[in-house]
Amino acid sequence: MQKEIRQPVQQRSIETKRKIITAGYFLFAKNGFFKTNTAQIAKQAQVSTGIVYGYFQDKKDILKEVINEYITQVYDPIFNLIDNLGKKESSLKLINDILDLAENLHKDSCDIHRELNAVSQADEEIGKTFVDLQDQVTLRFVKKLEELGYKKITNENIHLAMNLIESYVHEVVYDNHSYINYKKLREIVVNLIYSMFK
Repeated sequence: MQKEIRQPVQQRSIETKRKIITAGYFLFAKNGFFKTNTAQIAKQAQVSTGIVYGYFQDKKDILKEVINEYITQVYDPIFNLIDNLGKKESSLKLINDILDLAENLHKDSCDIHRELNAVSQADEEIGKTFVDLQDQVTLRFVKKLEELGYKKITNENIHLAMNLIESYVHEVVYDNHSYINYKKLREIVVNLIYSMFK
């Protein structure tokens, strides 16, 4: 039987819970999820371990809130870009704007992204969260681009385009192979995606 978890109502309680989530985010990014324990999170948040367990069942419960924070920081700007697309956008400009946004978001959240990716491979529930997010991005792009009258829009080519973008961004932000000309790589990615929709 699960213990009852406090749902903060008062401002001070809301701030305490937020401090715990922020501490978890910082420590998971810095040390990794599996190398962080609740005592360390409590210390970082400047609360007792008992307080942590008053708001969360366990460390994974904190991780879920960290993922929600990550989604807000990384995926909300992507959804915002999709929702604000207009007919006036040229396809090449749109592709470059998406690449710029994805690259900047990954740079800003490099450590936590790497850690959440690793955890999603080890934990089926967390992995499903990220697959569902990919589905949302793909389907939202499909719907918006169809509304704007773009031709040759399918779930498959949008999904493939998103994978190309993710692969490119991971290469630029995380891998940095010395033998790759990143300007040329970007041109290839842009041209490949463009050719799928023209």
